Parts: sequence; C-alpha cells; structure tokens
Amino acid sequence: MRAVRKKNGAVETVEVPPPAGAGARVRVRASGICGSDLHMLAWESPLTLGHEVAGHLDDGTPIAVCPLAPCG
Repeated sequence: MRAVRKKNGAVETVEVPPPAGAGARVRVRASGICGSDLHMLAWESPLTLGHEVAGHLDDGTPIAVCPLAPCG
C-alpha cells in the first residue's frame, strides 16, 4: 500500500503495510491535502498526509471517507 509521508526532509510516496482490523477496502481516486496536513510538515514524524479521501469500494459503490480516528 502506498502513502504520502514526510521522510528525510522531503515529501514522498512510500510503501506502508496495510491497516489491521476490520474495515472496507477503498480504491482511492482522489486525496486532498488541507491546512492541517501542511502544519504536520513541520513535524519530523512518519504521519500519513492526505486524510480527505474519495474513491469506490470493490463493488463499484462510490464513497467519501470522513476520518474520525487516524490509522497511522
């Protein structure tokens, strides 16, 4: 699985393990970067950026994600 993270002072796409636990696979078609993501760039932390996400489920159902708890 790919994620956008700050690494070695730069923003880059990295491979990360998939999240554990129950859930649904969302095939992401778009992800936004908002003001809170830009503030997180000042931190030296491996946080995943881009929490505003839309896509579709495996059966084609369109979906927008309302993130209430970070998965890391």
